[in-house]
Amino acid sequence: AGACNGSASTNGTLLNAPSDVLLLPNQTMVVGNYDGRLFAFSLGNRTGQTLASFSSWPSFLYFDNRTSELYVTFMDMHYVYIYPSN
Repeated sequence: AGACNGSASTNGTLLNAPSDVLLLPNQTMVVGNYDGRLFAFSLGNRTGQTLASFSSWPSFLYFDNRTSELYVTFMDMHYVYIYPSN
């Protein structure tokens, strides 16, 4: 996913300081990026889709297999965002 030159882009092709990565059961890779965006990369695709944009960077990601919810923590803002399964 992304590129290895350390550049950022607005269309999801280049990551800028990814903070965490998570592989979902459906083989989708979710990446929290320093620019405040949460990206989803489907298997074999180097271009990510923006799932959500935040005013802070997503620090840690966790997927609950029981509820199919994605938890995103924001260390500098002291809160957790729950991304619903739908």
